Amino acid sequence: MLKPLSTFPAIIKTPRLVLRLLEPTRENAEIIFNIVEKNREYLEEWQGHFGMLHSVDDVLKKLESRHAKTAANTVMSEAISALESELFKFGFEKIILEIDAGNTKSESVAQRNGYKLEKRIPDDSYAKRVGKCDTLVYAKSHIL
Repeated sequence: MLKPLSTFPAIIKTPRLVLRLLEPTRENAEIIFNIVEKNREYLEEWQGHFGMLHSVDDVLKKLESRHAKTAANTVMSEAISALESELFKFGFEKIILEIDAGNTKSESVAQRNGYKLEKRIPDDSYAKRVGKCDTLVYAKSHIL
């Protein structure tokens, strides 16, 4: 049974990482917006959604919309492993990763961590580097 989101741990620690839930505050939105602005050209090559972030308010709206929702190296695998452990303990039955087709490093991370490709959504995403591309939906279910 899924526990109330209010009881989800605010911090998850591994030997090398500290994962924190990013609160949707104006201060956090400003920090993210400044990082995006400094790295916009590079970021937009890989993730088209950065092109939709034109202001601090845009970032804040994105944070607020993703706040209640809960992806290429060993650090990513460690982060995913720690997060999924908490999510499954919390009561989630399935975790879904959405990856742009062609992002082979993220696909590799998903596969190494036991995620299976469930479906391919045609022309669902956009990034400057690859243009319009499919979204790959990887999933992992909790086995009780």
